Amino acid sequence: MSSTYERLWQSYIEDVRKACRTKDFLTAEKTIISAFTDAEEIGEIDTALVWCTHYLAAVLQMHGERDRAGKLYKGLLELREKTFGPCHKDVAESLDSIIALNQFRLNQYDVEKIVEKNQCTAEEKAELDKTIQLQNIAEFYCDHDNYLAAEQAARQALHIKESILGPDHPEIISDLYNLGLIYFQMDKHSEAFSLFVRTLAIEEASLTSDHPQIKETVRTIATLASEKNVFAAVEELNFQTIANLYPVLKQSA
Repeated sequence: MSSTYERLWQSYIEDVRKACRTKDFLTAEKTIISAFTDAEEIGEIDTALVWCTHYLAAVLQMHGERDRAGKLYKGLLELREKTFGPCHKDVAESLDSIIALNQFRLNQYDVEKIVEKNQCTAEEKAELDKTIQLQNIAEFYCDHDNYLAAEQAARQALHIKESILGPDHPEIISDLYNLGLIYFQMDKHSEAFSLFVRTLAIEEASLTSDHPQIKETVRTIATLASEKNVFAAVEELNFQTIANLYPVLKQSA
């Protein structure tokens, strides 16, 4: 970054700190928003801008100004998306702030148990930890109807788990199913059908035949097959899957 830009960010930092010291949060907020505009024109994000944004948002949140805090986090999120793409760790950090502010449900699973059971390395554990953030990113974008970004995050989470645990591991069931739902929302019905079939095959191999999760997946496949007439992945169906599907398909015909 050039000295001109360094002086610009330093000026913003001093203005924000001064405004916060006098509890003039409105001026501090306007200063940060101006900094967003400059950062977008410059084409890079400075750590000082990130620090100011999080600091001011935290102060606003403490004073009950949740909407204004959310506006700052959203501005930083949009800027990071444009700069780094939707699946970058800095985007995940901004989403974590928004999730915490709004008390959204966090996707979680017991990484420690998975690591112990599968004898994963420290590097693999770090990658599995990353999938939690990716799942939260996907859910966030689904909630905001940005299915393209949601697909990218969900596919990356699935790829990490498949690479570490294998393509038929029970721990990827939810990843397959959720990505299938995203494809369905994007009208990619053949892709969705194929993922739901994979989901069902793993469920049949790892769960009891009367498990409610299997029944839910069967209903989803039957609905997709009957309403969208999608059978692109029918060759993947094994005998047990067909036996499970047949009565539901017959009923919905």
